[in-house]
Amino acid sequence: MEMGREAGDVDLLLRSLDEFSPEEGEPYERTLRALSALDGRGVQGGGTSNIKSRLYIVNPGGIRQYGLSLPIELNVTGEGSPMISRRLKSLLRRAGYNIVRRGADSEAAALMTISSNDSGKMRWFMSGPNGNTRSTAVSDISRRKRDLAPVLTGILDSFYTTGLGEAEG
Repeated sequence: MEMGREAGDVDLLLRSLDEFSPEEGEPYERTLRALSALDGRGVQGGGTSNIKSRLYIVNPGGIRQYGLSLPIELNVTGEGSPMISRRLKSLLRRAGYNIVRRGADSEAAALMTISSNDSGKMRWFMSGPNGNTRSTAVSDISRRKRDLAPVLTGILDSFYTTGLGEAEG
């Protein structure tokens, strides 16, 4: 692992990852972090999105702690969804998140679903890789970034906050 990390050698890191199990904790996590930091160079099958998803499962705060981008699948439905989707993608990318598409070979660590209806409200849900909803919000329908940004910030902050006994795995 150390040689692979120092040399930035994807093959060595992948081989050492195969030798560790998630139960081994720190060595497994350090190998995932080293692969994630390579930002897709030489990592096959979805690039680093799959690696980052595995890292999120092992250490949800590790993605943020080490300055890595969380791979998110975004699903927006309802009134004004194309424009809202574009605005949210822009905000997420600027904040350092990686948007992945369903069906691609990239694995999302999180699914963000936003739906709007005739009542004038948007319902926000964010779930982890195991499908459990981890954060929710309700807001007025808006297509303006300055209105969407605070709700987005709140739901992302809530997503990373894991109480004792609530950790995914």
